[in-house]
Amino acid sequence: MTVTDRRKSTDNGQTDDRIRLILVQMSAKFCLGLTKFGRPPNDFVFDAQMLSENEFNDLFENVVEIAMCIEVRNTMFRRIRFPKLQRWYSCNAGPALTVIGNPELTSIEFNKNVQFLNSHPNTQQPYMAIIRGNRNLLPESIQEIAAVFQSYRFIVPTEGECSSPGYVRDLAQLNCDAYYGDIVFGQNPIGDIPSSAGDVEGCVIIKDTLLTDIEFLRNFRFKTRDGCRNLIIGNKYLCISEELERHLRRHLDITIANNMHISCRELPPPGSHVPSLFESLTGEGTNLSCQSETRPTWLESRSNMMLEATVVIC
Repeated sequence: MTVTDRRKSTDNGQTDDRIRLILVQMSAKFCLGLTKFGRPPNDFVFDAQMLSENEFNDLFENVVEIAMCIEVRNTMFRRIRFPKLQRWYSCNAGPALTVIGNPELTSIEFNKNVQFLNSHPNTQQPYMAIIRGNRNLLPESIQEIAAVFQSYRFIVPTEGECSSPGYVRDLAQLNCDAYYGDIVFGQNPIGDIPSSAGDVEGCVIIKDTLLTDIEFLRNFRFKTRDGCRNLIIGNKYLCISEELERHLRRHLDITIANNMHISCRELPPPGSHVPSLFESLTGEGTNLSCQSETRPTWLESRSNMMLEATVVIC
């Protein structure tokens, strides 16, 4: 028995994901114990996310030949094993193996004699595997992986590298030394400004947010991946200093547009004292025996470019 690509006619001609996921689940039941898995050439991508760690490893325990692509993304797997694998034909769609964003993963084990074969020889040699953003992958496992793929186009994983958190809703998510993937800021992130920065293989995207300050980005080192675009656009409360904009443009191919007008750079920094009309005329500070409430907020002050930022309520 083999697992092959099943296609369903759709308006855009793409594989029906529901059928693909059903095939993955069926394979765990009906393909257990097989020594050959798939038949080249095909476009089938096996999504491991549909299986438990034990189901996945049991399925490939005795397999000596694979002909498909396998993706292990965003799982809680601790180990991935291909102990008897001798030959792996990648699918027509991309790398034979993709392992990204599995925070508990510590090891990936191969038969040391495994050979990877390209199913699409008429195209530019693709990456044979992409193994990135698995924060707890052990150094010794990284060394073994590097040895397996030393004859192929392959980027050796970085120790401690995290998968990008995707939409950053809490700045506490930015707590790694290295990231793989784009960093996209949600509309109104909470949390403290990151105390440390890291290397990012991906793009920064800040679009239509309520952020007022992104000076902390200065310490991140971005390496843009193919196919992504760096964007800082449409953030109506965001005042970008001249120095930061110059820094970002020097290091990145980036679009910066439709944020606060550059005149905001002349405003005092957040939290500083804005003189009242009385102080401006007399040169004296106010010392009134009444309750003082700051209103509107700094965010509102900046957006409306208001002259009066303090309202005294007696």
